[in-house]
Amino acid sequence: MSPTYIYKCDRCQATAEAVHSITKSPKVTCPKCKKSMRRVITGGAGVIFKGEGWPGQDIKREKEK
Repeated sequence: MSPTYIYKCDRCQATAEAVHSITKSPKVTCPKCKKSMRRVITGGAGVIFKGEGWPGQDIKREKEK
């Protein structure tokens, strides 16, 4: 599965999303003014570990005993 990237037009401030491999850097054109767009750096998504065996859960269980 490829990540989704956000692009922004410097001319008209329009934004667009593009799904592509991390190794590719396609030329994305603005849907409004047809100029090239630049990729915006975002914070990304957080990772949540669920299930047994993760360090945070082991410490919590020791305190409960």
